Amino acid sequence: MPGATTSPVTVSRVPKPRLFGALALVLTILILNPAISGMAAAQTGSIPAARIISTNICIDTLLVALADRATITALSPLAADRRFSTIADKAAGIPAVKFTAEDIYRLKPTIVFVSNFASPRTRAALTKLGITVVAVNYARSIDDIKANILSMGQTLGTEDTAWRLIAALETAATNRRLPRPLSALQYSRDKFTHGTHSLIADIISKAGFTRPDRLTGSAYGTFLSSEEVLIANPDLLVLDKFTAYDSYNLKGDYLGFDRNSAQQGQTAFIDTKLWSCGSPAAAHLIKHLNIIGQRIKKNNYVQK
Repeated sequence: MPGATTSPVTVSRVPKPRLFGALALVLTILILNPAISGMAAAQTGSIPAARIISTNICIDTLLVALADRATITALSPLAADRRFSTIADKAAGIPAVKFTAEDIYRLKPTIVFVSNFASPRTRAALTKLGITVVAVNYARSIDDIKANILSMGQTLGTEDTAWRLIAALETAATNRRLPRPLSALQYSRDKFTHGTHSLIADIISKAGFTRPDRLTGSAYGTFLSSEEVLIANPDLLVLDKFTAYDSYNLKGDYLGFDRNSAQQGQTAFIDTKLWSCGSPAAAHLIKHLNIIGQRIKKNNYVQK
């Protein structure tokens, strides 16, 4: 038309999307995409409850200390056995599971903690079944225990609890001095003594004791005759003790020590489960070995 203004922009007509078709597309994407559906679940608070399994007695002690009991689906068969476990009371009522892929998979866990020396074949089978498998290293020192506690705490989302347990270990292991230099030696019933690269050696060291001079170079342990032990002449001899007393659950003042021998100052009988696994119980053991060392000096039982 004459005098009419022509727009420089050409606007094409866009068809309106069909509402129901768009909704269907969105729902399809949410259902088929696990990442998106997982985000949606997190936002609505509908994340499935954790189902955690420990397959090793050493890891059992850490899991019970770190996790909410309601999240623990199963522990190793030894967890509730007083002969080997420091957490028998706490483990009571929690199912036990054997370390087989079939038995573990049947429990539908979200996380399975295994030892670093557990069967590679079983670990691989669990991973192929879509189960998260977390390996925990065997602890050979107090620092190893702290590292395991922190790592598991981060995995479980219980870092605050982990740091409290670590603080207790650090408090127990810091500045534990004895009135005079004293040596101590762990000696098993099979005549084996663990070397400096072992948890019991580190516990003894943190309690304030040194290793007998004749044995300072033994890193990984060795067998010793009774005569060699006498020649080493330790101020304190730490011997094995196997009982079924309440001390298994760390209730007694001596944590499994033979009371009469411990009061004499020269010999301490200790349940091996108190140091065979790297657990928070190591803090108590350090304190009580230090107490025995104090008594050795006070009562002057050992003459050199």
